[in-house]
Amino acid sequence: MDLKELNLRDTDWAGQVLGKAFIHDPMLNYVVGEQKNKEQQITWFLTCSFRYGALYGQCFATHDHDGVLILLPPEQTKMTVGKMYKTGMLAAPFKLGLKGFQIL
Repeated sequence: MDLKELNLRDTDWAGQVLGKAFIHDPMLNYVVGEQKNKEQQITWFLTCSFRYGALYGQCFATHDHDGVLILLPPEQTKMTVGKMYKTGMLAAPFKLGLKGFQIL
C-alpha cells in the first residue's frame, strides 16, 4: 500500500474521512450520546485528534484519500492544556457537553 504523509493543511478532509470511518464506534457513540448532531460532534472530535497527530506525531493517508493513519510516539501521548489549546480540544465541553467531556 502506498501512503503519503499528511500535515495540518490536510486537517479538514482528513477529519471528514475519520468521522465517516468512526461514526459507529461504540466508545465515541457513548461519549457523544444520542444527540441529533452526533455525526458533526464525532467528526469535530476526530478533526481535533488529527490535528494532534499532525502536530505531535505523524499522519498518513492512502493516495485515494479513503483512509487516514495517525501515529504518536510514546512521549507525545499525554494531553496537556497547551496541547488541547493548539488542537482545539479546549472547546470539548461546549462541543460534546459536560457529560461527554468528563468521559474523555
